[in-house]
Amino acid sequence: MGDPFVNRFYHIVKTIFSDFLAYPLQNIDILIIDEMGKDISGAGIDTKVVGRIHTPLIAEEPELPKIKRIIINDLTEASEGNAVGVGLADFVTRRLFDKISMEATYLKEFYLITLKTRLVQFYYEISNNKIKLAVI
Repeated sequence: MGDPFVNRFYHIVKTIFSDFLAYPLQNIDILIIDEMGKDISGAGIDTKVVGRIHTPLIAEEPELPKIKRIIINDLTEASEGNAVGVGLADFVTRRLFDKISMEATYLKEFYLITLKTRLVQFYYEISNNKIKLAVI
C-alpha cells in the first residue's frame, strides 16, 4: 500500500483541502467585489468563486454558490482597461466603467465570441459608489 507516512500526509492534505474549499455561505444575496482585473483572474474575477461562468458551450454553471446580485467597484491598473468578465456582474460603479478601454475589452471579446460567452455585457451602473436598497 505504500509508505505509511506518505499515505497519512495524503489523507491530511485531502482533509484540509476539502474543508478549505467548502463555501462558508452557499446562498448570498449581494456580493460586492472591490476590484476585478486580468491580474486577478483570466476572466477578471474568479468564475468558480462567484459561481458564474457564462460559457454554455464549454461548461455548466456551478451549483454553488448561489449569488443573487454581484456588484464590482473597480478595475485594477494592471488590467490596462481590459474588463473582460465585467458581464459576470449585475452592477458596476462609475469608477470601474470609466476605466474600461472598449478597444482592449472588445479585442479580447472578439476572440471569445466563438465560445459564445457573455463576459462583456453591461447591465446597470451605480454612480458614486452609493447603493440604495429598498425594503418592500
